[in-house]
Amino acid sequence: ALPLLGRHGLSFTARPTTNKTGAFVLRYELRHESGERIRGDYPLPPPQSMGPQDLGSAITYARRYALTSVTGIAPG
Repeated sequence: ALPLLGRHGLSFTARPTTNKTGAFVLRYELRHESGERIRGDYPLPPPQSMGPQDLGSAITYARRYALTSVTGIAPG
């Protein structure tokens, strides 16, 4: 999906961080070369509540679903 977005002047970024309230989230952004953008936060489970592999899986899942929801691309 990312090469196809690039051909249309779009880029997608996502990174785990904390929001203003201290909740652990995946902050994502879809940008167009014109400067337009759509961004948001996808909630993640607290890092201390799971092991590293489970946390990695949760981040991967969040990244995938943030991308599909912001672009309208069907998963799978």
